[in-house]
Amino acid sequence: MSIARQHRPTSRRSRYWVTKTDLMRYLRCPYAFWLLDTGKLPFAQSVTPLQAGLIDAGVAFQFEVEAHAKPVPADVDLPTIFGKDNVEFFLAGLPPLVNKKLALRGLPDGVYTEGGALIPIETKSHREVLPSDRIELAFYWLLLEPYRTRASEPRGVLILRRHGAAIEVEVPLLPRHFEKVARLVAEVRRARRYGVEPRICSCSVCAGPMRDEVLLRAYEAKDLTMIYQVGPVLARTMEALGVTSYTDLVGCDQGELLAALKANKRSVSAAMVAGWCHHAESYTRAEAVLFGLRPPVPSSFIALDLEYAPGHTWLMGACVVDGDDRRFVQLWADTPAEERRNLRQLARLVEEHPSLPVVTWNGASADVPELRKAGKRLKVTKVVESIVANHLDLYLYAVAGVRLPIPSLTQSEVATYFGVTKVSAVHDGFDAQWRYLVYAASEPGPTRDNLRDELLEYNRDDLVGLVAAAEGFRRLGSLIAGGTVAPAA
Repeated sequence: MSIARQHRPTSRRSRYWVTKTDLMRYLRCPYAFWLLDTGKLPFAQSVTPLQAGLIDAGVAFQFEVEAHAKPVPADVDLPTIFGKDNVEFFLAGLPPLVNKKLALRGLPDGVYTEGGALIPIETKSHREVLPSDRIELAFYWLLLEPYRTRASEPRGVLILRRHGAAIEVEVPLLPRHFEKVARLVAEVRRARRYGVEPRICSCSVCAGPMRDEVLLRAYEAKDLTMIYQVGPVLARTMEALGVTSYTDLVGCDQGELLAALKANKRSVSAAMVAGWCHHAESYTRAEAVLFGLRPPVPSSFIALDLEYAPGHTWLMGACVVDGDDRRFVQLWADTPAEERRNLRQLARLVEEHPSLPVVTWNGASADVPELRKAGKRLKVTKVVESIVANHLDLYLYAVAGVRLPIPSLTQSEVATYFGVTKVSAVHDGFDAQWRYLVYAASEPGPTRDNLRDELLEYNRDDLVGLVAAAEGFRRLGSLIAGGTVAPAA
């Protein structure tokens, strides 16, 4: 019996009442929701330091908004308050509201009474309306229904933080938003009754403390989410079509599957479906699969990896690979002047090796646009163009023609496949961003120096992994194109 199936709630009530928090946790990841809901994982282990910092920032923004708003007195009758005309109240400190008919409970941040129409208010520290915001407002609209005394078009209000100010945005709520809430509520209750099997996802739980268990169990189940570009939502659609594991993709009729998915309004392409089938073949053979036409990966190149925050590239790392020789260069910047100096130094490094391509991982979407932003900001656009003139994005190379028996095409997982293990204590890019924010806010001293050293080590780790991926792909590409090859020892 699986771990998920062993869970049985102690009472019907405990699994039936649903809150907005339940809904949002389930929406982010059903398995992480189940672990938290059953107490198998403490909340502190479910968030990264960056996420914890964002939560704190959101709470601080909410307190700031509420400090200038009118609270509901705890001893006042709610029907009396909710019947007032055009009054904005914030509900902090009140007991949860309940919708007994739908078995929902919770408390929106606030409400516009509008003579009993009751428009829910939520404060968010981000700038734009997110899809999840609409789901939250739809949940609270339903929660307020028993208290509502005047009909009104379903809508909610978000108080967003833009340029340091609180901005109100009215959000219309459509039937599809309520349909999604109803479906999520039903899935939450089903998860509590039957448990949840893990699937590959990038959430902070499945990619963090539960990573090894999730990977093992998904591999044992031959789960479709082990396939690159197949997430849980798409996997459920494929399962409904009869494709229940990745082995079903080997030798399948790709055109028929593509047509069926498009009929179900899934945005997929023939190239994606072909990639899935190659990936499934990679698992069944336990070896790499090459397909399509790929340019050769050179034996000599310059590996490039950047670390940046909005408006500032604080670390430029490079490794010159010339045969068996390795030369690492790491350029740190605390000021715009240092950033400009680093760009010029990086350009000189490229000029010293005019025949070597600059190799990145997903650089076409990340490093190169960031370099161009820096060049424009610092008025050195020609310098930047000289750096990226001969650019090779290994991620795009992999997407176009390589599948490995691993779930994703992240640089770290590909590097691990080729035998390189990270040594840095920094978990990922989000963790690096958080540590840099702490570094930037710290006074000069040992703590700041240690953070800088940790981030330099993290960047070097990425460079080593990038070099390993490039050399691994070069070895694979030297074999018969379109065939299958085992990983290098």
